Order: sequence, then structure tokens, then C-alpha cells
Amino acid sequence: MFSLRIKQIFCLILRYSDADGISSKQLSDLIWPDKPKDKVKNSRGVAINHLRKILKELDGIELVYEKGCFRFTLSSVFYCDYLRFMAIVAENRVENCRQEFLHIVGRGKFVGFMDDPLFDGFKQDVECRLEVLVLQLMKEAFEAQDYSEAVSLAEAEFNIDPVNETALSCCIKSLFMLKHENAAIGTYQRFVAEYKNIRGKTTLLLSAFIGI
Repeated sequence: MFSLRIKQIFCLILRYSDADGISSKQLSDLIWPDKPKDKVKNSRGVAINHLRKILKELDGIELVYEKGCFRFTLSSVFYCDYLRFMAIVAENRVENCRQEFLHIVGRGKFVGFMDDPLFDGFKQDVECRLEVLVLQLMKEAFEAQDYSEAVSLAEAEFNIDPVNETALSCCIKSLFMLKHENAAIGTYQRFVAEYKNIRGKTTLLLSAFIGI
């Protein structure tokens, strides 16, 4: 449904929709930085029309253009885990919406839809905010002896930082407490392989992460 270009435009407009939107000039500069001005206008018009056609198939979301800016207007019918996460964090309601938050971060790589160099800075900012919360909740779950939740949160952390040793330690300890020794060993082996792939070497010992 979404070509790479349309996906980029959608994500950019979504990113700025909580404010006044993104100006047509800024959108053009980001998406078509090397195109002549006259050709950019035509390309932008074609892409925006294509996006509008796609959005007609979805409920609760509409693309509007006001005061030189593009933005989405959303109703309660439209659900986006990214927008919901941002709302929960902005309203400081993580504890009140704990189960919903856990469901969101447990669905996989949270900002995977922004796997594009165009969004590197923004993605890093979102993941940093997410990581602080995930590690905090993981620690709380482990201390409360809710080991299943601690494992889920550790796995969510691996989607952000696949070689986070704090998450590995918590995950392995929790799995051992749950009597899931084989799962703990498998988690350790996958971590070591990823660590070696990223860092080029590993001296991590399983015994160092058990310490129960």
C-alpha cells in the first residue's frame, strides 16, 4: 500500500501532527532535497494525492492542509501505538496505563516504521525516552518478583538496545526464577552472538549474569 516515498511523507506528517503540522517547503526540502523547485511542486502534488487516496481506505484519519502546513486530524477510531505511547508519556500516565504500555512495547520494535535515515535523529529521541521507562519498569517488576513481566520488558529493551547487559542480567535471572533454564541459556547464546556481531568480540560469561 505504501511505497517508500509515501511512507516517508506519511511518517513526517505524523511526526509533526501534534503541533501545527509540517510546512510544504520543509516537507519538500526533506523528501526531494536535490530536485529543482518546479519539479518538486509537481512531485509533491502527485505524492500527496496518492496519500489522500490511501487514507480514504482508513477510518479516523484525514490529511488537511492549513496555513501552508500538512497535518493529520485524528478521531478516537484511529489507533496508532506510537501516538498512544507519546500521549501516555506526555500525560505522565505510565503507571495508570501500565498494561496498555506493556502491550505497546511488547509488540516488537516500537519505531520500526521509522527505519529510514531520514528519521534517525527523531527515532533516537523516541527510543531514548522509551528506554528509560522500559528499564525502570523492568527493575520494578523484578523487585516485585513479577518475573514474567520482567522478562517481557527485558525483551522490549533488546528491541531498542540488543546488547544491553542490564536487560540480559534481569532476563536471565527472571527466567531461572521461573525455572526456565533452557530459555535462559538460549537468551544468553543469542545475546552473545549479537554482542559479537556488533562489538566484534565477547568475554561475557553466563555465570556473571546469574548471581541469584
